[in-house]
Amino acid sequence: MEQEKLKTLQESFELLKDLVGKETPLTVESYPVVEGMTDYQKQLFFIKHSLHYAGMTVGKLNGILHEADHGEKLEVEKLKQKVVSLMFTCYKLSFTLGITPEEFVKDMDELLMGELGKSFLSIE
Repeated sequence: MEQEKLKTLQESFELLKDLVGKETPLTVESYPVVEGMTDYQKQLFFIKHSLHYAGMTVGKLNGILHEADHGEKLEVEKLKQKVVSLMFTCYKLSFTLGITPEEFVKDMDELLMGELGKSFLSIE
């Protein structure tokens, strides 16, 4: 990927990290259940909590699609809202895991430029 695009991606990731972190802090005040836990236990809790939330969001996406399978009008706006929610949760999870903007850009570049990226980009 071009260096300029990688730099823009890294800056965007840094901005999202700040925004998501400020809007949903991982603190005892926000999550009283973590009081008294070790740092490791807190990290494990926040990882599981994010994955549970992602699973619930995927379930809601499936529900919208299931209704369309049975003749209801596809609610694209609801799908969009849930996809944004899922992306938010994924960003929060990445920050909980300590993925740095540099790691994110490196891994994204490898994903897009590697075999997996080729399969995403191919039109067959």
